[in-house]
Amino acid sequence: MYTKQTCADCGARNANWASCNLGIFICIDCAQIHRGLGTHISKVKSCMGTYLWHPDEMEQMRQIGNQKSNDKFLQLNPNPDKSDILQLIKDKYVHLKFIKSP
Repeated sequence: MYTKQTCADCGARNANWASCNLGIFICIDCAQIHRGLGTHISKVKSCMGTYLWHPDEMEQMRQIGNQKSNDKFLQLNPNPDKSDILQLIKDKYVHLKFIKSP
């Protein structure tokens, strides 16, 4: 499942972490921010073999991935300013600021 990925949030290379409920690969710096959001928002796990992955989590990663996630969470702002990554991540996943209302 895991191949070299870029971070879904900041674009850094070698995103060795994942938010398994969001279905995205993230870098270690963004993983620390995601951990601070709480597991009700983002459940962070390492992709380097130190965590056990449940089959449903693996399937979530296969089904979503970074591109589909960003297509959803960045509908209204496909090229966000990444200078304040903490605020971007909060706006993206907590406040759902860039999702079109139904």
